[in-house]
This record gives sequence, C-alpha cells and structure tokens, in this order.
Amino acid sequence: MIYELCAAAGEVVLSSGQLTRSRISLAYKNHYRKEITMQLGKSFLYDASKEDNWMIGAAEDFVCGTVVDKPKPVMMRPIAKLVVGSPVETKVLKNGNDKRFLIDLGCEYVGYIDVDIESDIPQTVVIAFGEHIADGCVRRFITGSDFSVEVGVKSGRTVYMNSFRRIAARYLEVFADSPVKIHRVSLRPTDYPVNEIRFDAGSELRRNIYRICVNTLRLCMHDHYEDCPWREQALYAMDSRNQMLCGYYAFGETVFPRSSLQLMSKDTRYDHLLTITVPCGMDLCIPSFSMHYITAVREYYQYSHDLSLLAEVWDKVQSITDAMIGNMGDGMYRTFAGGGHWNYYESGISGPFGGDREPSSDLIGNCLLVLCMENMAQIAEWLGYNGTRYTELAAQVRDAVNKTFYDPKSGLYVYRTDDRRLTVLGNSLAILCRAAEGECAERIAQRIAEDAPCLQPTTLSMACFKYDALLMVNRDKYADTILKTIEDQYSVMLDAGSTTVWEDYLGESAYDGKGSLCHGWSALPVYYFHLLCGSKEQAAVQEGA
Repeated sequence: MIYELCAAAGEVVLSSGQLTRSRISLAYKNHYRKEITMQLGKSFLYDASKEDNWMIGAAEDFVCGTVVDKPKPVMMRPIAKLVVGSPVETKVLKNGNDKRFLIDLGCEYVGYIDVDIESDIPQTVVIAFGEHIADGCVRRFITGSDFSVEVGVKSGRTVYMNSFRRIAARYLEVFADSPVKIHRVSLRPTDYPVNEIRFDAGSELRRNIYRICVNTLRLCMHDHYEDCPWREQALYAMDSRNQMLCGYYAFGETVFPRSSLQLMSKDTRYDHLLTITVPCGMDLCIPSFSMHYITAVREYYQYSHDLSLLAEVWDKVQSITDAMIGNMGDGMYRTFAGGGHWNYYESGISGPFGGDREPSSDLIGNCLLVLCMENMAQIAEWLGYNGTRYTELAAQVRDAVNKTFYDPKSGLYVYRTDDRRLTVLGNSLAILCRAAEGECAERIAQRIAEDAPCLQPTTLSMACFKYDALLMVNRDKYADTILKTIEDQYSVMLDAGSTTVWEDYLGESAYDGKGSLCHGWSALPVYYFHLLCGSKEQAAVQEGA
C-alpha cells in the first residue's frame, strides 16, 4: 500500500512506510470466490458482527508493514476523481413478511451498496441487484452468474457502505432468514464529473431519447469507458469509440477519451492486436476492434486538435496496422486463425469464439481494413509522416472487394464467397470505403433505407455505419429516414419505462437473459441528433472544423 496525505498548503502530514500497520480483515470473508460475472469479478461477504474497535485504535493483531524497495514510475491519475453522492431515495415495491423486500431506485444508478438494517439476531442478508423485474423479481442467477452481494448484520442496527465494488441497478432485492427492519438499502451514486451541453433535439420524443442516451453515457464512465455497468464494466475499443463520439457532443470534453485511448495503447499481445478488453488477463482479442481503435484515435484529433496523443500512440497504431497487413493473403484482409482470436463483427456476424481454424476473407473485414488504412494515412499526415503506403494499400484492397464480393445479379455485396449472405453492415461499409460509388452506391443505399428483406439488419451498436453510409450517399434524402428509424427503435425503450438505452433490440431477454439495459454502444442518437437536428455550427464539428 502506498499513500500520502497532504494538507491544504501542500505539506505531507501522513504517508505510508514501515510504521504503517495492517492485518487481515475480521469482517470480510477472505478467499471467498463467489463470482458475479467473469468480467465483473468477485462479489463480497461482509459480516458486521465480527468487527472490533479497530477504527478507534482499540484492536490487536496489527503488524508493521514491510518496506519493499522496488522503484517504479508513479503515474498520476489522468482524469478527475469520481464523485460519491448521497444514498438514493427508494420505494419498497414488495415486502414478504419482513424477510424479502423488492426495492425500486426509481431509475438506473451505478454506485456503492449502502445499508441501514435492524435485526433481532445476527444473520446474513443477501442483496440481489438488477436492471429489471421482468420475472416479478430481480433476476439474480443467469447462466452461471450470481448478481448479489452479502452483508452479515449484527443484533441491533447495522449501518454499512461498501466502497470496493461498484454495482449498477434499477432494482434491489433483499433476502433475510429472519425478519428485519429496513431503514435503508440503496446505492450511493458514484459518477465521473462531466457537464452536459444544453441541446434541444426538437421534439418531446427526441428529447426523451436524447436524455436516456446521455444518462447511459454518464453511467458508463468511471475509471475508463465501460460497455455496461451492470454485467461487465469493461473497456472495449469498439464500444468506447461510439461512446467517445457521442461524448464529444454531449459533454464537450476530451480528457476522458484521451485517458482511455492512452490506456488501450499500453496493452501488449504477442500478435500486436488489442486484447478484447483493457486491462485484461486472458488470451483473447477481437481483431476488428483494433481497427475501430484507430478510427477512435483519428476522431479524437478531429475533436481535440491534440497532436500529443497521436504521437504517443503512433507506435501502437503502427504495430496494429502491421499485424493486419502481415496477416493478409492474396492481397486481402483475412481473419485471424487459432485460439485467442474471435473474428466478431456484430451479433449474428462472427466466427467461432475459439477462433477460426484457417484464415479466410470476408467483405466486412476488408472494408474495415480499407477504412483503417485511410485513417492511418490521415494520422500520418497530421504527424508529418508519409502515409502513401497506407493509401496505396487501401486502393488495392478496395479493388479486391469489388472483384471478390460484388454480386451483379443482386447489385449488392455478399458477406463471403462461401456465405452469400447480404448484410446491412457489409453493404454500408462497402459504401463508406468507396468500393461502391455513384449509381451503385445509390441503389444500395435505397435498399438499405427501405429495409429490403434480403438484407440482414444491423444491430444497435453498428447502426452508425448504416447511417453514415446513407448520409454519404444523400444527406438530404435520408436524414429523415435515419431520424424516424431512431425514433421507432428507441421509443420501445421509453415505452418500457427504461431510463437508459439497451444493448440489443430484445432488451433483457437478449443473450440468454443477460441482455444489458444500459449499454454505451447504443447511445448513438446523441451524435445523430446533433448532426441532423442541431445548428450548422454544431454539425460542422463532425467535419473537424
């Protein structure tokens, strides 16, 4: 443990050292390997009845620390500290004989469990947390996951807050073996401090959609961006790209995205791609997400005009690009084979979780590679480097896309030569990478806009590519189509009473009942409302003006 406490004038009044004393906690169950989810990690069991008077110095068994001389660089926290709020006001929806309580927080929050419980006897109280009560209760157990924590209460009144584990919930459910009196079971919101930019999307429906999108962005920002605060709290390159893009408009700040981009650049893998989440201790990556990272780096400069971050991550983006190029075959992008690689593009379009046995080529990967090379050329130019290598490779792969995946009969692009699915994502990317141009792009855009049955729809997370392709072809023609699509899709969430935006159209039932109802990648309406409903000055920001 390293700590230093300074007075207002800056002098150090207390610091760690050999006289710092410690012991194993009596109240927390040690080596308790109860897992919430693989990504979120361990739960906890705290037993207040086992506490002594250590907080006032009247305790034994504390020993002095051992000073270890291992000089390492100290990195100051690059972002603001989180703000811990007061306990949320709650409403008890159900009371089962004072032994089971269903509690509504009113909307989704992320924070620390805070309890004030009175009991006649010492007992362990279980607190389950969730985002919905579709089953009439909190869905605690889901495919091997246990969304609960445990608090041992003493005889009398137990007041306790746990600051080691942030949880996300709209609902809490309390289980006790013997009757208890609930004075408070709630969350203390734990938020990253940002100021929301005032914006009017133009109609009540759009304002409400915008509101739950911005709320989602806030709840997915803590030490770094998080895909979802309830199930994972993980930093993904693709998810965070969407969050950064929306955040530039919602909050108008660049410190937080810079920090996450910097953190991801420190990731190291044997194949030079980004690990699936950062930080992460497992051998797994999604290769396409490494290309989305480079998009996020380019967009960061467009909104911040901060070259220092580009210079800092240049070696990393080069190594990612070199890995992509080194894996090419026959002049095209190929999927990465072997365990440790998950060739995922979006739900419904991905390779096996354990990795492809042999590398293969597909439309989406090649279109993303073209865009990646163009982004690299632009970043190189901003840094004063020669990006010709990247523009030439982009042109080469673009030609290969047309020769390999374009189907003259349908006028669309197939996913693979041995899987002739027609996807909205793939055809949108074909437009964006300029494989499809002119009348060809116009025909494809029309099919996408009219939701042609032959096209596999895109997901909420990848809708940005669909919308960007339509705007690239004809902004005036398709702007209202995009806005109407957003209204139709997100009004379902509002009608369900959600205060945040969902991971998937199916809501809680997606992913075998593990669907997240607060997911940063789905906050894209923030960006498109600013682009299509805001002033010309606001829209110009998208161009890097």
